[in-house]
Amino acid sequence: MPSRQQHWEAIVALSRRMQSLAREGQWDEVTALELQRRNDMEAFFSRQVTADEAEFIAEGIREVMDLDRETMVRCAAAREETGKQAGVVHQGRRMEAAYNGNR
Repeated sequence: MPSRQQHWEAIVALSRRMQSLAREGQWDEVTALELQRRNDMEAFFSRQVTADEAEFIAEGIREVMDLDRETMVRCAAAREETGKQAGVVHQGRRMEAAYNGNR
């Protein structure tokens, strides 16, 4: 069984992996890891943090927040791009329907 510090380091590593996958646009994988991370965090914090653990956990929380900030920015950009592409597809279908209706 991993130590509390190892458990916490694994959670931070998941966040790093999520950021890496976000950079690659692998959103399904990011989502799957986020669910895993959430479950791991719930399990981790089901036990009270001790004074001895506070420092490494605080450092990890700061890193996770920084990683998540970038991941969320990338997600918002990808969502915006997807919306633009969907608009172009919709406009193309309307134009095709209008063309076919005027034949």
